Amino acid sequence: MATDSRKGLSADLGDNIEFNGEITGGKLLVKKCPECGSDNRDDAIYCSSCGIQIAVPPPVPTVLPIARPAPPPRMPSPVMAPPLPAVLPLPPPPRPVWGTLITLAAGILVMVGVIAGWVYPPSSDLAVYLVKLLLPALAWIDLMKIATIIAVILSFSLFLAGFLMYHGYGTFGGIIGFLCAILSIAIGGGFLAGFTLGIIGGFLAIMRK
Repeated sequence: MATDSRKGLSADLGDNIEFNGEITGGKLLVKKCPECGSDNRDDAIYCSSCGIQIAVPPPVPTVLPIARPAPPPRMPSPVMAPPLPAVLPLPPPPRPVWGTLITLAAGILVMVGVIAGWVYPPSSDLAVYLVKLLLPALAWIDLMKIATIIAVILSFSLFLAGFLMYHGYGTFGGIIGFLCAILSIAIGGGFLAGFTLGIIGGFLAIMRK
């Protein structure tokens, strides 16, 4: 009977019913408090009488941070290689070591051949033979002086040829050594051994050996 009278009263008042001092706006207070048994609104979280929590509060939406795209990695700047020269330098020519050594030995033998003529006069026949043919009226000592001057010039020329060979002028030094070896025949060619070595040394220098 009480329920029917409430429904009739609700219809008469236009669904504006006040229970326990609250206006429900047409909604019945159906949520009961488990502690005190009081009626509460459907959306109530705490009991209006005892204040106990009767519902779980709605979850607070979590605002996720906006993920910003990571900046692209910086590429290392390219290292520019130094420009190549227009014309690559050529490697230095090989030094004619054997030609240099043999030519120096020829210069020493040419000088020794004339010195031996002063020390042991019988051995001077070869050193002054050609000079004696050209100047037969000269005495032996004068012939030896001329042979000595020629030997000094040819020996130093052979040393110069060896120096040029070692410092990269193999062809030029080889030609000088070759010519000096031929001219050394005029004073015996250093017992002919200096003449032979001078020819070989000049040839090796020209061949870069």
